[in-house]
Amino acid sequence: MPSDIRIGFYPDMSVARAKAEVEAVLAAAHAAHPAHESLSYKIVYEGFQADGCEVDLNEPVVTTLSKCYQDIVGKTLEPQAFTGTTDAKFFNLYGNTPAMCYGPTGSSIHGIDEWVSIDSMMEVAAVLAVFMARWCGLDRRG
Repeated sequence: MPSDIRIGFYPDMSVARAKAEVEAVLAAAHAAHPAHESLSYKIVYEGFQADGCEVDLNEPVVTTLSKCYQDIVGKTLEPQAFTGTTDAKFFNLYGNTPAMCYGPTGSSIHGIDEWVSIDSMMEVAAVLAVFMARWCGLDRRG
């Protein structure tokens, strides 16, 4: 009976190392099973696979957005780590372009009953408008 799993790991671990560790654990569990000679398993890797990514919080794109958030919302923007992936990963890892993910609050993202807060969307739009103006040199307040 096939089983699907999703594996997430920290930025200091490569995809190859994560696969090797999973395969070693499965091989040891298989070998330890009393009926291992009559049991078999097969690992098939499907779907998206990429190394982990960490964004330097001192990058100008991060500090500028954080300042815009502070100016518009009046609060400190708190960075959050997550095990999902966004296009920011590819800019950071392969494009030598610092990038981050910022957006509205919500729940069940990409799932059943997904929703985002309209008030949060309006807030994000204001922060991004100021960010773009400052980033492009149209607002000298920095």
